[in-house]
Amino acid sequence: FTVGLAALLLGYHFMSRVISPLFSVIACLIMMTDYVMFAQWQVNTYRVWQGFFFFSTLCCVLGIGGQRRILFTLLTILNFECIFYGEFVYASFLWVVSAVYAFFLYRREIQIFWRVLIAQCFGAAIAVGVLFVQLVLYMGWGNVKKDALFTVSARNFSSNPEMLAELEKFYESVNVASFANYFSMPKLRTADWFISSFFNYHFTTYTPYFILICAILLGAWLIHLFLREAKFEALWRWWWKKISSKVELLKTRERQEAIFVLFYPLKWVLLWLGCWVVLVAAWGDASLFGLSHGHNFLKLVMRKPLISMIAVVVAGLVCYFVAKISKGFVRTSFIRIGVATAGLFFIAWFIRVQGGVYDQSYVVIWKKILSSKLLGLFVYPVLPVALGMFLLIILNGREVFYQRYYRSFKKLLPILISAFLGYFVAWVWAAGYLFSGYLVRWCPFGHYVYYLLGAWVVYFVWEFFVFLMLGSRDWNEAGL
Repeated sequence: FTVGLAALLLGYHFMSRVISPLFSVIACLIMMTDYVMFAQWQVNTYRVWQGFFFFSTLCCVLGIGGQRRILFTLLTILNFECIFYGEFVYASFLWVVSAVYAFFLYRREIQIFWRVLIAQCFGAAIAVGVLFVQLVLYMGWGNVKKDALFTVSARNFSSNPEMLAELEKFYESVNVASFANYFSMPKLRTADWFISSFFNYHFTTYTPYFILICAILLGAWLIHLFLREAKFEALWRWWWKKISSKVELLKTRERQEAIFVLFYPLKWVLLWLGCWVVLVAAWGDASLFGLSHGHNFLKLVMRKPLISMIAVVVAGLVCYFVAKISKGFVRTSFIRIGVATAGLFFIAWFIRVQGGVYDQSYVVIWKKILSSKLLGLFVYPVLPVALGMFLLIILNGREVFYQRYYRSFKKLLPILISAFLGYFVAWVWAAGYLFSGYLVRWCPFGHYVYYLLGAWVVYFVWEFFVFLMLGSRDWNEAGL
């Protein structure tokens, strides 16, 4: 547990510098309580180092940009010596993650980025050189070439029985342990398998329900980020100015305000309809828990009229509270209303189809836990709350409270992008080993990023309700 504790401390240090200490505490608590993907591997003397190296690598990237650049340059070299002396698949993942993250951090200070990259490559070169010399001294140059060929091919192209027999004979002759854990890579090198690997081997342990709630809130921030950075609202205002200058009915400010007031109920209708569709799709059957279903949406409405009527009321309450917190929708642009409505329809569609992307053999576990009487009182009301927050983030993203968390979300986003690219690179060059060495064993491979995602959702929800209880003035004075 010593190495695991060090991984937690490094993770806390990194996350507190990037986001905040409260966020770090939440993320570490989630990590510590995840038995399947974290806790059980603390007694594995090999796998326990992966969490340590994940956070040590990110801490080194941050440290090189600080005041003690020489120290962290040396630590980066030592860190990558240790990483590349072990397993190359996980090493390639960490190298891509750290290199891409360093580029995001230091793209305006390119000399620091090159310092990070050179230190990483230097450490990796030392490790590979030492390992190569040891192998040559032990097995000889000819056997080293065979070992490299078999290591790459066995886990990725194992359909040839003659090659496998030759492989077993070779490793027996050089007294090297070889475990028959081989998979053919071509069937794993498809886009469908790549996407399904996230749902079947990454998200499964956290249940489809929790993943859905997190995806709703994180999706809202991504939509707000897209609207803000793509300048759609500025484009809309430019287009409206052009139209209003040519149309007689819209030339005066008073007439434009009258038109907006006239269309004000339409904003209510669109948001209410989107919320209603989501609630019916989720509550009508077991789709909320990731179970496969046999009814389309219209049949579901007709088969469950009571659920549909309850959803009408709850959707209206969601829109009412969103409007109250937002001080009405009069000044909310139709761009944000339209995008929010489209997002709600997409959530409803995903709820209906998510049963097809999860491994249904785990359905019994999800349904038994989430549909229990104790959790049922909590599980079902959370979805309307998440929908309300989804709308508030998109509609009110320009206010002070949301801007503060928007900036911190932008700091988290490069880590997510870096981890995705690292996973993609590992899948491209060693899909068989990724599958047989990690996924089917429920061994963490980049799962530490999911702790950051879960912590972000909990962190934002906590701060959001504190903000509602204290009010904007007291919240700012409290420094939360």
